[in-house]
Amino acid sequence: MADGEFQVFISGELDIAMSSIVFEACMQGGRLPVVVDLANITFMDSSGLSGLRRARLALENRGNSLTLHNAKGQPAWLLRLLVKVNEPAA
Repeated sequence: MADGEFQVFISGELDIAMSSIVFEACMQGGRLPVVVDLANITFMDSSGLSGLRRARLALENRGNSLTLHNAKGQPAWLLRLLVKVNEPAA
């Protein structure tokens, strides 16, 4: 991650209990692009994913961006699954 980015580091389970906390953390970046480091996330469910999605949409509405880095294990699997679901059919 580089200078000029607002970094959000989270760990443990990204679920309904953490969803709003992560959303609020992402909103603290001001005008900087937000980078969320998922290296220490052990589990992510649809509520956690929803919090990240809400943050991305809110940031994009104010001309900003959100990028996810270092996903591994189950969270990486979930993100890959969503990419496959959203790919256009051949």
